[in-house]
Amino acid sequence: MIRKAQKVEEPINGFVTVADAAKFLGVNRFRVSQFIRSNRLKATKITDRLYLVDAADLRKFATVPRPTGRPKKK
Repeated sequence: MIRKAQKVEEPINGFVTVADAAKFLGVNRFRVSQFIRSNRLKATKITDRLYLVDAADLRKFATVPRPTGRPKKK
């Protein structure tokens, strides 16, 4: 299931916050942080608690279908 992307604030210098990225993807901030930690989504660390996500990479990431739900047991 692909969620409908929502409009977010205009990116500042081509970057958006994790909260705006989560709103755009239709997921929560924790999930976006997981994408960043697993290197599936590029972000720049500003402080210990602040990451900025590249808006171009976010749009590209949003077009790739992601599986939903829990993986099936083998």
